[in-house]
Amino acid sequence: MKKFLYVFFLSFPFCLPAFETVVESDEVHYNGEWITLTGHVAVENTMGRVTAETATLKKDAQKTTKIDFPWIELKHAVCLTLADGGLLQCDSVFLDYTQMTSFFYGKPQVTYKGTLGEIYADRAQVDYQEIEGKLEATKVTLFDNVRLVNMGSEEKPAFQYALADEVYYFPQEQVTVLESKQSKVLFYDKLRDMQLSARTVRAHRDPVTHKESVQGVGDVRFVFGPEELEKIKQRFPK
Repeated sequence: MKKFLYVFFLSFPFCLPAFETVVESDEVHYNGEWITLTGHVAVENTMGRVTAETATLKKDAQKTTKIDFPWIELKHAVCLTLADGGLLQCDSVFLDYTQMTSFFYGKPQVTYKGTLGEIYADRAQVDYQEIEGKLEATKVTLFDNVRLVNMGSEEKPAFQYALADEVYYFPQEQVTVLESKQSKVLFYDKLRDMQLSARTVRAHRDPVTHKESVQGVGDVRFVFGPEELEKIKQRFPK
């Protein structure tokens, strides 16, 4: 089986700094506008390694950006292994450097598992901004059937579980906003034996003290109803 290897000098939108990105696959086709990669596709840089069955890269013929191929799509059995050990899996990923955004689609869900916890959602979006030649994530949005598990760290363990329809995370501010469109956001802190049901839940981590605060907004209750408790048990059976 022949393996093709490519080296691109671009800012791959999974990551923060601009650096060399290596792409390899079994087969490659280029028609002057599109590069199509098939079979054991792998993209690797200092932030991690992503694999998929197929990938397409579209050329910026108008040269509107400094990247030759700013549109990248990976499909089928997409698996991103981050340098910190985290593992993200989904069915497809679309990266758009011109709009500074990337989209992740699950089949059925986008999943992320790391040392601090787990994330599940039907789809996700990550927005970026470029600062001094580096890409920094400014907003992470999770859509539909969102489940969050926070296990904390060795220094500060936690057992927190949450259900929501949409979640917005702002990395620079370290603020997470959980929202519900139809039912209620459910938040459960096992260590503190805290139950929270509300239309919106806002969590903030102080970047200096590292203390966390959780606030409920709209029809707030601190005891789950029977149906809400059953939902927590079903979604988090551990």
